[in-house]
Amino acid sequence: MNNIDFNKNSNTKINFHNSLINKKTTEKLKKLSESLINKLFANEEEIKNNILNDVDEEIIRKNVDQHRLLAAKLEDIGIDYNKIYTSENDQEKLAIDEIRIYIKFWCSRILEFETNEQSFEDLNFCNYFLDHKLPEKMDPENDQIILLSPKNNNLIELIINKNFKKIIIFNKNGTKCDIKNKKIISISSIENLKEYLLREGQQFTNRIHVVDNFLTNNKDEETKKILELIEKNFLVQFFNKNTKIVYNESFTKNTLKNLFYSKNLKILNSIHYEGIKTAVIVGAGPSLNKNINILKKNKDKVLVISCLHALPALIRNKIDPDIVLHIHGKDAEGFLKILKSDSKKPIKNLILSSVVNPEVFNLPADNIFHFPFTYYCDLFNKYLDTSVGEYLGSNVILTTISFLKDLGIKNISLIGNDLSFPNDEFYAKDSEFQPAIIKEKFRLSQNKIQVKGYDGGFVNTSRTFSIYIDEFNKLAEKLKKEDNNLKLFNSSKGGALIENFENINLDKFISKYGKKGEKKITSNFNNNAIKNVNSKILKFLLNNKSDLEIALKILKMLIKIRKNNFSKQNAERNGKLIQELISLTNNNWFLGLSSIHLTMEFNLINKGHLDIISSHELFTKMYNNFESMKKIINSNIKNKFKYSK
Repeated sequence: MNNIDFNKNSNTKINFHNSLINKKTTEKLKKLSESLINKLFANEEEIKNNILNDVDEEIIRKNVDQHRLLAAKLEDIGIDYNKIYTSENDQEKLAIDEIRIYIKFWCSRILEFETNEQSFEDLNFCNYFLDHKLPEKMDPENDQIILLSPKNNNLIELIINKNFKKIIIFNKNGTKCDIKNKKIISISSIENLKEYLLREGQQFTNRIHVVDNFLTNNKDEETKKILELIEKNFLVQFFNKNTKIVYNESFTKNTLKNLFYSKNLKILNSIHYEGIKTAVIVGAGPSLNKNINILKKNKDKVLVISCLHALPALIRNKIDPDIVLHIHGKDAEGFLKILKSDSKKPIKNLILSSVVNPEVFNLPADNIFHFPFTYYCDLFNKYLDTSVGEYLGSNVILTTISFLKDLGIKNISLIGNDLSFPNDEFYAKDSEFQPAIIKEKFRLSQNKIQVKGYDGGFVNTSRTFSIYIDEFNKLAEKLKKEDNNLKLFNSSKGGALIENFENINLDKFISKYGKKGEKKITSNFNNNAIKNVNSKILKFLLNNKSDLEIALKILKMLIKIRKNNFSKQNAERNGKLIQELISLTNNNWFLGLSSIHLTMEFNLINKGHLDIISSHELFTKMYNNFESMKKIINSNIKNKFKYSK
């Protein structure tokens, strides 16, 4: 078997967008991928020979499990094993495809058997059953497996022997697993399963595998619901975890910079609204084109609240939204430049998360309200003794819906909230900007799926948007339970269907629920309140400066140790310093949150592999991150962060 030439194989490109990835780590990943690919080819050759020579079945089973492991490890570094071959020669490709097809056939032999409840008493049958049910990519060391109401202990024992570190037994009838093993977690209710999945979303698991009792997709409704729950909850948590990894550093630094801007601004809980109880939320999706003229004619009959990315379209159509809300920590390149050139008059009321690009705080606005969105909200509320609602949502429209509900709005409809890409369009006509379109095209090319459409049939969307759709439905369910009088509608014609929002044409929505009237937004956040909050923010900055200085000293020593020979004495000192650092970040929530993306990324990239990213690289990156945070804090304090009129 020939070794693969990594540079000549176009299907082995590694593409990471993480702050710890650099030239050095890319080279390590390249070497790792070469090694894994060659092991995969050798494994496939061994499986072929063992099958042809009628070798003992248990040996072949171990070969196949090794194949699953190698496929999973390749997937972890962005390589699909089905797309790699020893060469571009068609005959060699065909030979490798035949081996892979035969492996699948070997795993599905049980489909030829006649089965019943008693079959699971036979250990051989259980082996055949798991051959078929286990996925083609599986890493027992790092993945988790959920067994749904296993028929007997044979299946559980076999899974334990496959060296899974974490095995979840879910018995929907309420009974608990009677096997005593530290690897096993027994769950006996849907509620506990939801809680478990929520917790596990913060852990470093790439895959959760589910084994039910069905050989085909013809499952009972209860099992289908449980499988759907597991898939959706895990996808949401995995998505949120990746968001933290990609954006957490900018979130942290933006928050520190924006504390300086916020010293004279109103906190959101001080906002007070009187007037029309009907609102239209404006997103930047392509269906906005169908509704913009209707909104323009009727803007005085509804409260118009827009996300920042839809504002250029509204400005160019002479619509001044009553409120603009923005929560994103990063904006597509060039967006703010376009927005500033379009803005001829101040925004009436601008609501900003503490994590947004600091430049947004310089946009012209009559009133600016701020508060800490995302996972900072609860912690900042306690620290500053404020009571801002926790409007936590996967995207800005979800956040806006929760905010409007608290504002007392009773009728809400969405426009430009397509959550899909109808006709491969990405944005409304006057809100298009090329860098964002390129990003969305890439996202769609990576994971295009279909969902139910607003107008019937199906529309193309991304995996991310499909998660959002589920979040919209959950939020609607929750808010309607809290307020029976709240009505939620969707007027984003041509987009995705959101089942818990009633479809309605925008003109009909405004005709039925809108009316001309007052739209008065005020704040009771006076000078004394600003002074009180600012004194607490100054204390927050000083405390973090002190802890950052300690953390930097610890990291400096850790970096020095990692540079030198790792003697026994150095190993002991290294362990103590790491414990000191962990203790410091545990006791200072902001410091902990500001570095969580690095430790998450370190674990995700190193998972199952040795030294792709060294501890020295992790500590160096953390040191640089903390050093830049300290500079921002010093700048705030130097520029007299104190109450000023």
